[in-house]
Amino acid sequence: MALPHVGIILRLTHTGKAGDSVLIDDLGDGTDPDSFRKVGAVYVPRGDQPANPGHVDLTYSTDVSISYRQGAVRKFIENGYLTAEFFFGPLAQQAAVGQVTVTTTPYDARPGDREIHVCTIGTPVTVQLPPIPTHQTGHVFVLDARGTAAVNPITVLPAPGETINGGASAVINTNHGFLDLFSDCISDWTNVSTGGGGVTAHNLLQAPTLVWTASAHTGNANTLAGFDGAGAAAYYPIPTGSAQLLWGNDVVGGTTTTRYLTPGYDESLAQTMAVQIRAVRAGTLRNLRVRHNVPAGNGNNIVYTLRVNGAATALSATLASTATDSADLVNAVVVAAGDLLDFEVTKPALVGASPNDVVATVEFV
Repeated sequence: MALPHVGIILRLTHTGKAGDSVLIDDLGDGTDPDSFRKVGAVYVPRGDQPANPGHVDLTYSTDVSISYRQGAVRKFIENGYLTAEFFFGPLAQQAAVGQVTVTTTPYDARPGDREIHVCTIGTPVTVQLPPIPTHQTGHVFVLDARGTAAVNPITVLPAPGETINGGASAVINTNHGFLDLFSDCISDWTNVSTGGGGVTAHNLLQAPTLVWTASAHTGNANTLAGFDGAGAAAYYPIPTGSAQLLWGNDVVGGTTTTRYLTPGYDESLAQTMAVQIRAVRAGTLRNLRVRHNVPAGNGNNIVYTLRVNGAATALSATLASTATDSADLVNAVVVAAGDLLDFEVTKPALVGASPNDVVATVEFV
Protein backbone atom coordinates (compact mmCIF):
# COMPACT_ATOMS: atom_id res chain seq x y z
CA MET A 1 0.00 0.00 0.00
CA ALA A 2 1.47 3.36 -1.04
CA LEU A 3 2.00 6.01 1.61
CA PRO A 4 -0.04 9.19 1.19
CA HIS A 5 1.47 12.07 -0.80
CA VAL A 6 2.08 14.25 2.26
CA GLY A 7 4.90 16.34 3.61
CA ILE A 8 5.91 19.41 5.59
CA ILE A 9 4.20 22.69 4.73
CA LEU A 10 5.08 26.20 5.90
CA ARG A 11 1.91 28.29 6.18
CA LEU A 12 2.52 32.06 6.08
CA THR A 13 -0.39 34.07 7.46
CA HIS A 14 -0.67 37.82 6.83
CA THR A 15 -1.85 39.77 9.87
CA GLY A 16 -2.88 42.77 7.74
CA LYS A 17 -0.64 45.22 9.59
CA ALA A 18 1.17 46.11 6.38
CA GLY A 19 -2.03 47.47 4.84
CA ASP A 20 -1.65 45.47 1.64
CA SER A 21 -0.57 42.09 0.31
CA VAL A 22 2.98 41.13 1.37
CA LEU A 23 5.47 40.38 -1.41
CA ILE A 24 8.16 37.87 -0.47
CA ASP A 25 10.48 38.94 -3.23
CA ASP A 26 13.09 36.18 -3.03
CA LEU A 27 11.97 32.79 -1.84
CA GLY A 28 15.23 31.28 -3.08
CA ASP A 29 17.98 32.83 -0.96
CA GLY A 30 16.88 36.26 0.28
CA THR A 31 19.75 38.10 -1.42
CA ASP A 32 18.84 39.10 -4.99
CA PRO A 33 17.81 42.79 -5.16
CA ASP A 34 15.79 42.37 -8.36
CA SER A 35 14.31 38.98 -7.52
CA PHE A 36 10.70 40.20 -7.80
CA ARG A 37 11.22 39.55 -11.52
CA LYS A 38 12.28 35.95 -10.89
CA VAL A 39 10.38 32.73 -10.25
CA GLY A 40 11.00 32.99 -6.49
CA ALA A 41 8.54 35.82 -5.87
CA VAL A 42 5.28 34.99 -4.05
CA TYR A 43 2.47 37.13 -2.61
CA VAL A 44 0.76 36.53 0.72
CA PRO A 45 -2.70 38.15 0.44
CA ARG A 46 -3.96 40.55 3.04
CA GLY A 47 -6.87 39.20 5.08
CA ASP A 48 -9.69 40.97 6.94
CA GLN A 49 -8.00 40.99 10.29
CA PRO A 50 -8.62 39.43 12.71
CA ALA A 51 -11.41 37.16 11.50
CA ASN A 52 -10.05 36.20 8.10
CA PRO A 53 -6.29 36.61 7.71
CA GLY A 54 -4.81 35.77 4.32
CA HIS A 55 -2.31 32.99 4.02
CA VAL A 56 -0.25 31.00 1.51
CA ASP A 57 1.01 27.42 1.94
CA LEU A 58 4.52 26.58 0.74
CA THR A 59 5.89 23.06 0.37
CA TYR A 60 8.89 23.00 2.71
CA SER A 61 11.89 22.62 0.41
CA THR A 62 15.57 23.58 0.56
CA ASP A 63 14.77 26.98 -1.00
CA VAL A 64 11.99 27.67 1.50
CA SER A 65 14.30 26.63 4.34
CA ILE A 66 17.08 29.01 3.25
CA SER A 67 14.67 31.91 2.78
CA TYR A 68 13.00 31.26 6.13
CA ARG A 69 16.34 31.20 7.93
CA GLN A 70 17.99 34.28 6.43
CA GLY A 71 15.82 35.83 3.75
CA ALA A 72 12.66 37.78 3.15
CA VAL A 73 10.28 35.43 4.98
CA ARG A 74 12.20 35.87 8.19
CA LYS A 75 12.31 39.65 7.72
CA PHE A 76 8.54 39.96 7.50
CA ILE A 77 7.97 37.64 10.45
CA GLU A 78 10.31 39.67 12.66
CA ASN A 79 8.52 42.87 11.63
CA GLY A 80 5.20 41.38 12.71
CA TYR A 81 3.53 41.28 9.31
CA LEU A 82 3.45 37.49 9.08
CA THR A 83 3.22 34.47 11.31
CA ALA A 84 4.59 31.10 10.20
CA GLU A 85 3.52 27.62 11.22
CA PHE A 86 4.87 24.26 10.11
CA PHE A 87 2.37 21.45 9.75
CA PHE A 88 2.26 17.98 8.27
CA GLY A 89 -0.40 17.31 5.64
CA PRO A 90 -1.30 16.77 1.98
CA LEU A 91 0.90 18.64 -0.49
CA ALA A 92 -0.88 20.99 -2.86
CA GLN A 93 -0.66 19.96 -6.51
CA GLN A 94 0.59 23.39 -7.58
CA ALA A 95 2.44 24.40 -4.42
CA ALA A 96 5.84 24.84 -6.02
CA VAL A 97 6.89 28.12 -7.60
CA GLY A 98 8.05 27.51 -11.18
CA GLN A 99 6.00 24.32 -11.50
CA VAL A 100 4.63 23.23 -14.88
CA THR A 101 2.26 20.40 -15.80
CA VAL A 102 3.19 18.51 -18.98
CA THR A 103 0.43 16.84 -21.00
CA THR A 104 2.09 16.61 -24.45
CA THR A 105 5.37 15.23 -25.74
CA PRO A 106 8.03 16.33 -26.45
CA TYR A 107 8.23 19.12 -23.88
CA ASP A 108 10.90 21.83 -24.18
CA ALA A 109 11.63 23.01 -20.65
CA ARG A 110 11.95 26.76 -20.12
CA PRO A 111 14.71 28.55 -18.17
CA GLY A 112 12.25 29.26 -15.32
CA ASP A 113 10.95 25.68 -14.91
CA ARG A 114 11.76 24.28 -11.46
CA GLU A 115 9.30 21.37 -11.23
CA ILE A 116 8.11 19.47 -14.30
CA HIS A 117 5.12 17.22 -13.52
CA VAL A 118 4.34 14.77 -16.34
CA CYS A 119 0.59 14.04 -16.32
CA THR A 120 -1.87 11.89 -18.28
CA ILE A 121 0.12 10.94 -21.37
CA GLY A 122 -0.47 7.54 -22.98
CA THR A 123 2.89 7.36 -24.77
CA PRO A 124 6.56 7.59 -23.78
CA VAL A 125 7.54 11.18 -22.97
CA THR A 126 10.61 13.23 -23.84
CA VAL A 127 11.61 16.28 -21.78
CA GLN A 128 14.28 18.52 -23.32
CA LEU A 129 16.20 20.62 -20.78
CA PRO A 130 17.43 24.13 -21.64
CA PRO A 131 21.18 24.87 -21.76
CA ILE A 132 22.57 25.00 -18.22
CA PRO A 133 23.96 28.58 -18.48
CA THR A 134 20.45 29.85 -19.34
CA HIS A 135 18.58 28.16 -16.50
CA GLN A 136 17.58 30.57 -13.73
CA THR A 137 18.30 28.29 -10.76
CA GLY A 138 20.31 25.29 -11.99
CA HIS A 139 17.81 22.95 -10.31
CA VAL A 140 15.14 20.92 -12.14
CA PHE A 141 12.80 18.32 -10.61
CA VAL A 142 11.11 15.97 -13.15
CA LEU A 143 8.26 13.84 -11.75
CA ASP A 144 5.99 11.04 -13.01
CA ALA A 145 2.92 12.61 -11.41
CA ARG A 146 0.43 10.00 -12.70
CA GLY A 147 2.41 6.88 -11.85
CA THR A 148 2.62 5.51 -15.41
CA ALA A 149 6.36 5.66 -16.14
CA ALA A 150 6.81 1.89 -15.90
CA VAL A 151 4.68 1.58 -19.07
CA ASN A 152 5.46 4.97 -20.63
CA PRO A 153 8.98 5.97 -19.55
CA ILE A 154 10.07 9.60 -19.36
CA THR A 155 13.37 10.39 -21.10
CA VAL A 156 15.12 13.58 -19.99
CA LEU A 157 17.60 15.04 -22.47
CA PRO A 158 20.28 17.65 -21.72
CA ALA A 159 21.08 20.40 -24.21
CA PRO A 160 23.56 19.51 -26.98
CA GLY A 161 27.08 19.15 -25.57
CA GLU A 162 25.80 18.68 -22.00
CA THR A 163 25.27 15.54 -19.90
CA ILE A 164 23.20 14.07 -17.07
CA ASN A 165 25.38 12.08 -14.64
CA GLY A 166 27.94 12.05 -17.44
CA GLY A 167 25.55 10.43 -19.92
CA ALA A 168 23.52 11.54 -22.92
CA SER A 169 20.14 11.13 -21.16
CA ALA A 170 18.34 9.92 -18.03
CA VAL A 171 15.16 7.84 -17.91
CA ILE A 172 12.34 7.63 -15.35
CA ASN A 173 10.84 4.15 -15.69
CA THR A 174 9.45 3.63 -12.17
CA ASN A 175 5.86 4.58 -11.35
CA HIS A 176 5.84 7.85 -9.37
CA GLY A 177 9.59 8.12 -9.97
CA PHE A 178 11.50 11.37 -10.28
CA LEU A 179 14.85 12.92 -11.17
CA ASP A 180 16.17 15.68 -8.89
CA LEU A 181 18.76 17.41 -11.07
CA PHE A 182 21.35 20.00 -10.02
CA SER A 183 23.74 21.59 -12.52
CA ASP A 184 27.46 22.24 -12.20
CA CYS A 185 26.78 25.66 -13.81
CA ILE A 186 28.68 24.62 -16.94
CA SER A 187 27.73 21.41 -18.74
CA ASP A 188 26.56 18.57 -16.46
CA TRP A 189 23.37 17.82 -14.52
CA THR A 190 23.67 15.50 -11.51
CA ASN A 191 20.74 13.45 -10.20
CA VAL A 192 20.79 13.60 -6.39
CA SER A 193 17.55 11.70 -5.72
CA THR A 194 19.45 8.58 -4.58
CA GLY A 195 23.00 9.91 -4.20
CA GLY A 196 23.79 10.37 -7.86
CA GLY A 197 21.89 7.65 -9.71
CA GLY A 198 18.55 5.91 -10.00
CA VAL A 199 15.01 7.04 -9.30
CA THR A 200 13.08 7.28 -6.05
CA ALA A 201 9.28 7.08 -5.84
CA HIS A 202 7.93 10.44 -4.66
CA ASN A 203 5.04 8.82 -2.78
CA LEU A 204 7.58 7.23 -0.42
CA LEU A 205 9.06 10.56 0.71
CA GLN A 206 8.02 11.42 4.25
CA ALA A 207 8.65 14.06 6.88
CA PRO A 208 11.56 12.22 8.58
CA THR A 209 13.76 13.14 5.59
CA LEU A 210 13.86 16.74 6.87
CA VAL A 211 15.60 17.84 10.05
CA TRP A 212 15.49 21.22 11.78
CA THR A 213 15.32 22.68 15.27
CA ALA A 214 13.23 25.51 16.68
CA SER A 215 14.24 27.68 19.62
CA ALA A 216 12.29 27.06 22.85
CA HIS A 217 10.43 24.07 21.41
CA THR A 218 10.42 20.70 23.09
CA GLY A 219 8.51 17.56 22.25
CA ASN A 220 8.29 13.83 22.41
CA ALA A 221 10.12 11.34 20.22
CA ASN A 222 8.70 11.01 16.70
CA THR A 223 6.85 14.32 16.82
CA LEU A 224 7.01 17.35 14.56
CA ALA A 225 7.08 20.79 16.21
CA GLY A 226 4.90 23.36 14.45
CA PHE A 227 5.22 26.97 15.55
CA ASP A 228 4.31 30.57 14.77
CA GLY A 229 6.27 33.80 15.10
CA ALA A 230 5.42 34.07 18.79
CA GLY A 231 6.83 30.63 19.59
CA ALA A 232 3.57 28.77 20.21
CA ALA A 233 4.16 25.05 19.69
CA ALA A 234 2.04 22.16 18.53
CA TYR A 235 3.11 18.58 17.92
CA TYR A 236 2.26 16.19 15.14
CA PRO A 237 3.12 12.47 14.86
CA ILE A 238 5.83 11.63 12.34
CA PRO A 239 5.64 8.18 10.72
CA THR A 240 8.70 6.03 11.28
CA GLY A 241 10.55 4.41 8.40
CA SER A 242 13.55 5.07 6.20
CA ALA A 243 14.88 8.64 6.25
CA GLN A 244 17.78 10.55 4.75
CA LEU A 245 19.91 12.76 7.00
CA LEU A 246 21.98 15.50 5.39
CA TRP A 247 25.10 17.47 6.34
CA GLY A 248 26.90 19.93 4.07
CA ASN A 249 28.96 23.09 3.57
CA ASP A 250 30.16 25.21 0.68
CA VAL A 251 33.83 24.49 1.56
CA VAL A 252 35.70 22.32 4.08
CA GLY A 253 39.04 24.14 4.00
CA GLY A 254 42.42 23.33 2.44
CA THR A 255 44.50 22.84 5.60
CA THR A 256 44.68 19.86 7.96
CA THR A 257 42.46 21.61 10.54
CA THR A 258 39.67 19.27 11.66
CA ARG A 259 36.26 20.62 10.73
CA TYR A 260 32.62 19.56 11.06
CA LEU A 261 29.86 19.64 8.45
CA THR A 262 26.71 21.65 9.19
CA PRO A 263 23.43 19.72 9.67
CA GLY A 264 21.36 20.43 6.56
CA TYR A 265 23.52 22.72 4.41
CA ASP A 266 25.24 26.05 4.95
CA GLU A 267 26.93 28.21 2.29
CA SER A 268 30.03 28.84 4.39
CA LEU A 269 33.25 27.21 5.61
CA ALA A 270 32.68 24.13 7.81
CA GLN A 271 33.22 25.02 11.47
CA THR A 272 36.01 23.83 13.79
CA MET A 273 33.47 22.95 16.50
CA ALA A 274 30.88 20.22 16.00
CA VAL A 275 27.21 21.15 15.62
CA GLN A 276 25.53 18.10 17.12
CA ILE A 277 21.96 16.97 16.49
CA ARG A 278 20.08 14.43 18.59
CA ALA A 279 18.64 11.25 17.10
CA VAL A 280 14.85 11.57 17.48
CA ARG A 281 14.44 7.79 17.78
CA ALA A 282 16.44 4.60 17.99
CA GLY A 283 17.58 3.21 14.65
CA THR A 284 20.43 2.36 12.32
CA LEU A 285 22.53 4.73 10.21
CA ARG A 286 23.89 3.25 6.98
CA ASN A 287 24.59 3.88 3.28
CA LEU A 288 26.86 6.90 3.68
CA ARG A 289 27.44 8.85 0.47
CA VAL A 290 29.71 11.91 0.15
CA ARG A 291 29.63 14.31 -2.80
CA HIS A 292 32.08 17.02 -3.96
CA ASN A 293 29.87 18.88 -6.41
CA VAL A 294 32.84 21.05 -7.45
CA PRO A 295 36.17 19.17 -6.93
CA ALA A 296 39.34 21.20 -6.33
CA GLY A 297 42.79 21.12 -4.74
CA ASN A 298 45.80 18.87 -5.21
CA GLY A 299 44.04 15.49 -4.97
CA ASN A 300 45.04 14.57 -1.42
CA ASN A 301 42.43 12.66 0.56
CA ILE A 302 39.65 14.09 2.70
CA VAL A 303 38.04 11.75 5.26
CA TYR A 304 34.38 12.14 6.26
CA THR A 305 33.36 10.28 9.44
CA LEU A 306 30.05 10.07 11.29
CA ARG A 307 30.47 10.53 15.04
CA VAL A 308 28.04 9.43 17.75
CA ASN A 309 28.27 11.14 21.14
CA GLY A 310 31.61 12.62 20.10
CA ALA A 311 33.21 9.29 19.14
CA ALA A 312 34.15 8.30 15.59
CA THR A 313 32.21 5.38 14.11
CA ALA A 314 33.01 2.87 11.36
CA LEU A 315 30.71 4.78 8.99
CA SER A 316 33.34 6.73 7.07
CA ALA A 317 34.25 7.61 3.48
CA THR A 318 37.55 8.80 2.02
CA LEU A 319 37.44 11.05 -1.04
CA ALA A 320 40.25 12.74 -2.98
CA SER A 321 39.74 16.52 -3.14
CA THR A 322 39.67 16.27 -6.94
CA ALA A 323 37.09 13.45 -6.99
CA THR A 324 33.31 13.77 -6.92
CA ASP A 325 31.80 10.78 -5.12
CA SER A 326 32.61 8.24 -2.42
CA ALA A 327 30.47 5.95 -0.27
CA ASP A 328 30.43 3.47 2.60
CA LEU A 329 27.67 0.98 1.81
CA VAL A 330 29.06 -1.74 4.09
CA ASN A 331 29.22 -0.40 7.65
CA ALA A 332 26.19 0.47 9.78
CA VAL A 333 25.87 2.22 13.15
CA VAL A 334 23.13 1.60 15.72
CA VAL A 335 21.97 4.70 17.65
CA ALA A 336 19.60 5.23 20.56
CA ALA A 337 17.03 7.99 20.88
CA GLY A 338 18.84 11.10 22.13
CA ASP A 339 22.30 10.17 20.85
CA LEU A 340 24.31 13.13 19.54
CA LEU A 341 25.30 12.99 15.87
CA ASP A 342 27.84 15.05 13.91
CA PHE A 343 30.08 14.72 10.82
CA GLU A 344 33.84 15.12 11.18
CA VAL A 345 36.10 16.21 8.28
CA THR A 346 39.81 15.39 8.54
CA LYS A 347 42.71 15.67 6.06
CA PRO A 348 45.91 13.62 6.49
CA ALA A 349 47.69 16.22 4.31
CA LEU A 350 47.00 19.67 2.86
CA VAL A 351 44.66 19.73 -0.11
CA GLY A 352 45.52 23.33 -0.99
CA ALA A 353 42.11 24.40 -2.24
CA SER A 354 38.86 23.07 -0.83
CA PRO A 355 36.22 21.42 -3.03
CA ASN A 356 32.89 23.28 -3.12
CA ASP A 357 29.31 22.28 -2.33
CA VAL A 358 30.27 19.32 -0.11
CA VAL A 359 27.34 17.13 0.96
CA ALA A 360 27.17 13.93 3.06
CA THR A 361 23.97 11.87 3.26
CA VAL A 362 23.13 8.91 5.49
CA GLU A 363 20.10 6.61 5.47
CA PHE A 364 18.32 6.35 8.84
CA VAL A 365 16.20 3.23 9.37
